[in-house]
Amino acid sequence: MIDSMEKKGLVYRKTDTKDRRKIMIFLTEMGEEYYEILKEKAEEIQTSTTDLLNEQDLKKYKACIKTEISILKKIDSKLNAKE
Repeated sequence: MIDSMEKKGLVYRKTDTKDRRKIMIFLTEMGEEYYEILKEKAEEIQTSTTDLLNEQDLKKYKACIKTEISILKKIDSKLNAKE
């Protein structure tokens, strides 16, 4: 997937100067533009779908998102600790 994105000019790779085994991936200027477009579209979709929820369901939805973020942070932390 990264190869494909690199060929399209959306990302580029750079070797970590502190650890040459690591390769970092960065967005190009075009990649940043695509990111902003996709971010706007995602926000539009989220707004249109959350508008369909009543207050109680919206609170539950937000609680689920917070839980998901918390779990993903724990996973990220554990993965980073292994490195």
